[in-house]
Amino acid sequence: MKTTVRLVVASVAVVVAGCSSSGSGGGGGSSQIATIPGLGSGVLPEAMIAGPGGVALTLFSLAGAETIITSTPGGSVATAYTAASGDILTYAALDDRSLYYDADKVGTGDALYSVPIGGGTPVQVLTAASGDVFQTFAIGTDTIYLEAVSGTGTPSTWISSIHAVSKASPQLGAPIYTAAAGQSVDNLRLDGTTLYWSETERAADEGPVTVRSATVAGAAGTLSPSSLGTLPGPAVAAELVATEGTAVMANLATSSGSATADGGINVAVGDGSVTIELGIYAFSAGSAPALVFSGGSVPLAAADGQLYYNTYSGIVKAPVTAAGVGAASTVVPHVTALQMASDSMGSVYYVTAQSAGLFKL
Repeated sequence: MKTTVRLVVASVAVVVAGCSSSGSGGGGGSSQIATIPGLGSGVLPEAMIAGPGGVALTLFSLAGAETIITSTPGGSVATAYTAASGDILTYAALDDRSLYYDADKVGTGDALYSVPIGGGTPVQVLTAASGDVFQTFAIGTDTIYLEAVSGTGTPSTWISSIHAVSKASPQLGAPIYTAAAGQSVDNLRLDGTTLYWSETERAADEGPVTVRSATVAGAAGTLSPSSLGTLPGPAVAAELVATEGTAVMANLATSSGSATADGGINVAVGDGSVTIELGIYAFSAGSAPALVFSGGSVPLAAADGQLYYNTYSGIVKAPVTAAGVGAASTVVPHVTALQMASDSMGSVYYVTAQSAGLFKL
């Protein structure tokens, strides 16, 4: 019951209404700290995460296995994990020392693993119960916040729950939040002591999507979540970031209809029978979801009250407060980031196709 479907087209930069592909990939106060081995020539970046210990980049190869490449903040690159044939690699996260990743291994089943950021021998941290799978997770200082999905039969009966797992003594235990039957919890993100996630009905396929938040207290207690708003369909939460009490979601959905989700852009494919719904939306308490940018989607990054995303003019940043997202200004002109991620220290990293480079803002 591995329900995650990761499309490579949805994991690289999506920008409409312009082109920003010139230059070496740097500029605007950014500096290249490393070159990603193998990037390009049939190797694409599926996902990117950052944490106190650096950056992890999941690479998909058209000719070989998936790999996770790590880099320290200073640019020391290592191959932390290479998937064996038949293994399904899904989510990953970083703390100051370790890379954590979820893998469904042939003959072993679904489990959470950790490995030193510089590479080493993976350690199995937690194993999913028979028939269950782990999905999205977020890493705190002492706690792993992890979604587990259980159920058989149709997806409308599956149960998604969030668990708080102690790093020192990892056990799944009772959930701290359980969604209604058939609801899918995705995109767990931790900002300080606030946990954010998106939630949608599994059977609906294209939304609507609700963004929730809750204060966490390590491995103790249960969550009392608040809804930050609901984006009507067609909508798919391709990515979620948060800072200063505001969550920002990248919508990237395919639809057979022509209606867009609350102001996003609609791009016809082929004869127009299929469309792509794009848009970046802010979710703030007490307000309806607000369109930030209609011509783009993934990737996103947020750090220290700033949101970063691609536009046709390059990489931009916009101030974020508890009330929403302000006007954007260009920070890296004429460059499109294939992936972006921010750590908890205020740094933003991105990769480009131009130089196979890893850059730091």
